[in-house]
Amino acid sequence: MELIYNIDEYKKWIIAVCFNSTSNDCSELIDDADIDNFITQTHPLDYPCVCLATPGPVFISSYSILFIYRNQINEWAKTLQEARI
Repeated sequence: MELIYNIDEYKKWIIAVCFNSTSNDCSELIDDADIDNFITQTHPLDYPCVCLATPGPVFISSYSILFIYRNQINEWAKTLQEARI
C-alpha cells in the first residue's frame, strides 16, 4: 500500500510491486513498452490516492490493483470522528 501523488510515483511503485524491481530497467524479459502499456491501463483516475496491489497466483496480469481516493478517505475519517466515544 502506498500514498501516490503523481504518475511518476505510480510508475515507480507499480514497477517495484508488480515487476519486483526498484529500477526502471526491470528485466531483459520484460519490454519497457509492455511496462508502459501496463501503467497506462492501470493508472489511477486522480492523485493523490492510496494504491494497493494484491498479487494473484502467478502472473503480473493477475494483480488486483485498488485505488482509494481522497473523497473515500474523507468519508471514512468523518465516520470515525462521529463514532468516537
